[in-house]
Amino acid sequence: MFSISSYNVAEGGEEIFYPSRIQDTIDKGNPDILCIQEDFGITGFPYSIQLPSVPGVYKNTIYSHYPILDANIAPFVLCMINNEIVAIANVHFNDVPYQPFQYHGIPYGGFGKLDCDTHQQCQRELYEHALNSRGHELQFLLRQLGKVRYYTKHIIITGDFNEPSSHDCMFSFPCVETLEQQGFHDLMLPFDHRKTWNHPLYPERIDFILGCNVVGISGAVGESWPSDHCMLSCTVHL
Repeated sequence: MFSISSYNVAEGGEEIFYPSRIQDTIDKGNPDILCIQEDFGITGFPYSIQLPSVPGVYKNTIYSHYPILDANIAPFVLCMINNEIVAIANVHFNDVPYQPFQYHGIPYGGFGKLDCDTHQQCQRELYEHALNSRGHELQFLLRQLGKVRYYTKHIIITGDFNEPSSHDCMFSFPCVETLEQQGFHDLMLPFDHRKTWNHPLYPERIDFILGCNVVGISGAVGESWPSDHCMLSCTVHL
């Protein structure tokens, strides 16, 4: 067994102006593998390995107590865990347009409320907007997934997806749905599926830990403050 956590730390804590509390939250959880999004300059974590993921504005970083065998199939890294190779991806998908704001009618990033008269029409428009926002990132992830499957069947994808899943919403969205078609399941869902993004009016569960050929033993959604996202923690068995 090993533990893995995913945490969007709100631009290294600077967005919330309390980076030291970010470190306290992580230290208390002390996961074996830590996947951070928006990792802008937080230092001092007691991990032997620190690896930046796909370059970009979101600054994803993977911290690990386990050896990294390969980090050349970004956003995946290949870890040696309990004599098994495990592929782990840390993702942060695009947030514009953000579909929950669209169906709540909140202007964001130049996009407003969708003009849909029926649930079916709204579903179609939301799905199309989600693909326009995150489809290219999802397709890149799937191409890289095909490569890592050459090395291992044990795969975990975690991070801030910036869209809900049909498990929590009346609408379906492409990211989790597509990965479930690829054999992944939501490791957090049986244990704790509270909202992970702490919007004051419209919180959503948009952060996930998905696994393929791994078993979730336990999972917990932590408190969000001092970030605007909660840290997800899961114990996994191969």
